Amino acid sequence: MKKNKLLIYIFLIFSFSLYAQEPSIENKEPKTFFGKGISEVDKTAKKIANEFKILYEKIVKRFGNKEFKRDKDGRQPKTEKRIVTHDQRPGNYVFTRPIVTTSRSSFYDFDYDLTQRTKKKIEPSIDLKLMYPVITPGMGYISFQVGDFRYSRYLNDIKEDDIKSIKLISIPSDSLQVPDTCVIKKYKIIKNIDRKRHFSFLLDHSGSMGGDRADKLQLAVLKALENDFNNNLPNITYSVHKFDGVVKKLITSKNFNEIKNFLDPQTKLVGFGGATALFTALDSGIDDIIKDNESDSKIVVLFTDGYATADDKSLIPSQVLLKALLNKINVVVIGFGNNIFEKQLKQIALFAGGNFYRIWSENEFEQLYKNILRDVRISYDVQFSPCMFGDNVKIEMEVDGINSPLTNYAYYRSPTDVGNSIAVDIRFESGSSKINLDKYRFEIDQLLKFLNFKSDLDIMIEGHTDKQGSEKNNQKISEKRAESLKKILISKGIDASRISTVGMGENSPAYSYEYGEEKNELNRRIEIKIQ
Repeated sequence: MKKNKLLIYIFLIFSFSLYAQEPSIENKEPKTFFGKGISEVDKTAKKIANEFKILYEKIVKRFGNKEFKRDKDGRQPKTEKRIVTHDQRPGNYVFTRPIVTTSRSSFYDFDYDLTQRTKKKIEPSIDLKLMYPVITPGMGYISFQVGDFRYSRYLNDIKEDDIKSIKLISIPSDSLQVPDTCVIKKYKIIKNIDRKRHFSFLLDHSGSMGGDRADKLQLAVLKALENDFNNNLPNITYSVHKFDGVVKKLITSKNFNEIKNFLDPQTKLVGFGGATALFTALDSGIDDIIKDNESDSKIVVLFTDGYATADDKSLIPSQVLLKALLNKINVVVIGFGNNIFEKQLKQIALFAGGNFYRIWSENEFEQLYKNILRDVRISYDVQFSPCMFGDNVKIEMEVDGINSPLTNYAYYRSPTDVGNSIAVDIRFESGSSKINLDKYRFEIDQLLKFLNFKSDLDIMIEGHTDKQGSEKNNQKISEKRAESLKKILISKGIDASRISTVGMGENSPAYSYEYGEEKNELNRRIEIKIQ
């Protein structure tokens, strides 16, 4: 019987490793549009379930092992066997290193000769990473880093002028439609230390982890959080959940000692050790972090060492991701070891605006969690004025690297819901409400196209000013700016009853002022709000 169990285990490992070789979708265009692309997550989940069913039938036929019997709902066993070791990392694997920030001139000046396996020299390469897109009713945010992400080596001398373009590209619902593109012209790199953030950690405590490894994972999170608290970082909330076939929330707090009481001492797999309900855990974590009405940035960090084998059949993975998008929640995914479905985990991270990390050694746990938390703090945050509505939108950015420009993309949604707004990139001279039709023909045509397509929508045109001049005069100018655009739209055939206007004066700035400054042309603007 021991020999049979060993053969079963080898067969499982071999079968799982076949699926781990799926091609990466990172930094590549999806083969389908977003709406169809996100449904690929469901297809992947079904494929895994089908393969498990086939695998189970083969094992039972060959060995007659009752330990692999499914439950009454057709799910995988309620218990999992511990995976002894994860030793199938690729030859070009680079173990997780502490983040280093450096200038362009010294980017390549480091020892990159050790991979701790083959001693093979792996040349560093520079890439652009976009992450954590969030859209608020009148403003958008996205973070980015430039560097080599295998070596955790980032450039620290990126300037606003290094951003060559930011585009929003609509993703059609079918292949016959032509995507619309608008260029974002109002954006600014901002300091991100003051943003209120919430990190929610989902820790896989299924049987395959084993007690000792689960303890190391839990301790790694505790050490990473301790590092954050020692740096006196404000405005951060942390939540911790454990999951196997069910999900248990341990704590939500801003107080390290409160969190430590739940994470120290470690308790191995007591109360857990079942099969892996991956999307159940993600769904539960998203539901919990939604309750936070204070944080500007909400990031779920999902760790797993296995397949989604115990999720309820009624849970639709794509709906879980859509819930994250609708509630402006980003998801970071950590896949540990040999027995994960990498393609599926990458899909989760891609469509939920986060990052995907794959590691093989439990000795990397602590450093990786420290890196994830620090990555958010040191990344470049871009604040921008959205120029397009859309349920399925891709944001594409081009940034100067070292020797050539770099391009990457992320997904977000800016739906035409009441209260949401976009900016029309009309730049006003100080004290003026005049709109140059020749200069801003494209921007006006895009707005007309939208209003004709969404003929059932009413809009409010908001006029704004910066702080130059008196508050009374700025109020009048802002009203005139809104009326100027309304007159143009009416002259182009838009029914006047669909358009209302309001002047906001200088009292609703979208962009901050430098200390003591009253001038900021980004705040001399027009916004279109859905009513």
